[in-house]
Amino acid sequence: MRLIDRASAFGLFLTLSACGGSGPSTHDAAFAPDTNGLDAGPTPSALPAPTQGIGTTPAALSCIGSATAPVGGSLIPLTMRMLSFGQDDRASDTRVCFCPDNVLSPEAIAGTGCGSCQDATSNAMGEISVMAQAGGWYAYRVFAHAGVTSRTTFLDSAQVNETAPASAGGTIDGNAVSALTANTIPAAELISRTSGSTTIAGRTLDCDGPIRGAVIRAFHADGTEILEGVNVGDPHYRFFNGTESPDANATFTAGDGLYIVANVVPASVGELVRVETWANVDGVDAPVGCEAISIFPDGISIINVGPGRSDYPTGHPCE
Repeated sequence: MRLIDRASAFGLFLTLSACGGSGPSTHDAAFAPDTNGLDAGPTPSALPAPTQGIGTTPAALSCIGSATAPVGGSLIPLTMRMLSFGQDDRASDTRVCFCPDNVLSPEAIAGTGCGSCQDATSNAMGEISVMAQAGGWYAYRVFAHAGVTSRTTFLDSAQVNETAPASAGGTIDGNAVSALTANTIPAAELISRTSGSTTIAGRTLDCDGPIRGAVIRAFHADGTEILEGVNVGDPHYRFFNGTESPDANATFTAGDGLYIVANVVPASVGELVRVETWANVDGVDAPVGCEAISIFPDGISIINVGPGRSDYPTGHPCE
């Protein structure tokens, strides 16, 4: 997934650094769908009725609680092109753990190796050869890389639930975030990212695509909600304007479905954080989607949050 286009990358990191604004609501939010596929919140919703993308068509929510991950086929060879997110560069000489089963190995999470995942380093063109399950989800971990300049220095990052092509020989894109991009912040009214924190980013999705009118709620591995803060170093939730540009005043997702959660301090390296989508369902707040991703100090983790599924593996935070 290309999170946003390169022209918007500067704005993304400005948004990551701005404080204040509205975040999600604070009532209890365990994702436990009832027989109707929804677990309604106890308060009336202040959100608009969710819609599909930029139009007025009601969001497609019928698959909540019954959605499933794509079933991958046999392993096929692909070329993974590592892009330097926010720059017109490739991420060369960068180590990547590629996990065709969509599971980051314990070694990949800990940063000690790749374990059961494929261990590869990108060449001068930023490319690596991988084996992925045809049509299935894959995950990857990018290891921090100290380059000669901030442009060639990359942060720890992870991305999960990415769909591989159905046939061999194609090219897939991966994101590597440079220190230059992460630190491109003017000295005016904006605030630098908190040292040691993670940014979680991605899109909110209904059964068919991006969903407008949703909010994100994130939870630490111990179930503690990551709440919007008021101080410089606190977590902050941000959404975009529908054309993949940040909007510091937005209080819910636009038609592009893009969101970020900035300044989340991991409780441990690779902590598995639960990320939920909430929307107005029949006039009340309800969880409509849930996924989870590992987060790393001074890193970025990318996860699209689709409808609540029926096939979460045992032990998954959304189970």
